[in-house]
Amino acid sequence: TFEYQWKKTDLLWEYWCLVKTLQALQSIGFTPESGWIYDHRWRFPDRVFIPSIPKGTKVLMRRGRETLAVYYEEELPTLRQTALDMGALLYLTSNHNLPDIRLDYAIDGQYQFSVIVEAKYRRRWHIWRMDGVGNGTWTDTMHQLKDYLSIRRTDDEMRRAVKELIVLYPKDQYFDVAVHETGTDIVLVQLQPGDSDHHYVKHLAQLWPPDSGK
Repeated sequence: TFEYQWKKTDLLWEYWCLVKTLQALQSIGFTPESGWIYDHRWRFPDRVFIPSIPKGTKVLMRRGRETLAVYYEEELPTLRQTALDMGALLYLTSNHNLPDIRLDYAIDGQYQFSVIVEAKYRRRWHIWRMDGVGNGTWTDTMHQLKDYLSIRRTDDEMRRAVKELIVLYPKDQYFDVAVHETGTDIVLVQLQPGDSDHHYVKHLAQLWPPDSGK
């Protein structure tokens, strides 16, 4: 059970989405090894009070030969040379360089790809407008999400880093689609406290099926 110190609603939503993502990854077989609360021998269903989650928090999860490094608000360098000097694998030539949650996937220590998870406490209309894709009238949020898809690898700039971007947003009574594929490698997923997250777990299982590390 997680308890949160009072924060602004959008920040609490980010915290809650991070916890739900970690729990969903555990549901598909990834086990937390280190980082954040897992450095303190916490075990579900122990109660945890969360006053705040520092930017750059990292949780390492493992499933056999596979690892997922889960980062909360880790700032990405905006120049390749800066990334190389820092020993960073990824960089982004944009001011939008602070994704909410980043999942770096590796097999036998070899980086494969990343998935970005953005927590947006707003209705779908304010996140993604399908009419804007065709005519170029993109919202600021759409531009931000598009930039995250352009994250680059320092070891090979021609290889794509981000396989998919997932936006987690509250249930919308005007758009009752739990998982909405936009056709642009951006997926909108509705979550609601107290409701089942089976659809989110199922979607993550498609990204990391049980035999993906074999």
